[in-house]
Amino acid sequence: MKVAIYTRKSLIVENSESIETQIKLCKGYFKNENEFEIFEDEGFSGKNTKRPAFQRMMKLISFGKFNTLICYRLDRISRSVLDFSNILETLNKNNISFISLTEQFDTSTPMGRAMVYISSVFAQLERETIAERVKDSMLSLAKKGCWTGGPSPAGYIIIKTGGKSYLELSNPSFIKDCFESYLKLQSLYATHKIIKDKYLETPKQRENLRRILRSPMYVKSDSAVSSYLQLNKWEIEGKENKKGYLFYGVTT
Repeated sequence: MKVAIYTRKSLIVENSESIETQIKLCKGYFKNENEFEIFEDEGFSGKNTKRPAFQRMMKLISFGKFNTLICYRLDRISRSVLDFSNILETLNKNNISFISLTEQFDTSTPMGRAMVYISSVFAQLERETIAERVKDSMLSLAKKGCWTGGPSPAGYIIIKTGGKSYLELSNPSFIKDCFESYLKLQSLYATHKIIKDKYLETPKQRENLRRILRSPMYVKSDSAVSSYLQLNKWEIEGKENKKGYLFYGVTT
């Protein structure tokens, strides 16, 4: 029997089972000799199916290359009810049985298929609950003036104190020249050339310069700017203080 073993581990979850453990347990489920093919996605979330090993596996499944698909736990496959429903449909279409080691599902029976769907609903609920908690935590930090993560914006450095991170302006002349040059020249290309010639800390691509010019990080907050951002579907928290806007969950 040809068996596909799918394993996934998100790097941000420290206490979840390792890829090696998942493979060992899945192989141990079978008493007879089988031909295994391992598919590993490490560092990928289960919120969607855009994972290289998973996509490769599903392509082989559509060609009928396996008899069985096994994973350690249902949410290793997907945390989306819609995605899992489509995956299960593909498996059934190709007469491939599905085994979830932890939940002990048997998709060859109507009750087994129903239980798989129910569990996938709870997996999606768990993912959305975790995402909401992370969002609330990040918004809480931003309200306190903390940096919510990622590389420091151009012209800033990250200062850590009291277990929290803050931004400190490190190169105000660089930021000032970016804006003044663009206002004068009205050309992204010309502005980028001037900034590149003048500063070592320079946007490597014009698109990076565009992001600086568009970012609310560099505008002095006031009621007029807040109103403009709100008209563009931004949610504003706190009071204007003539400093830049910390933002979370959006791209500029």
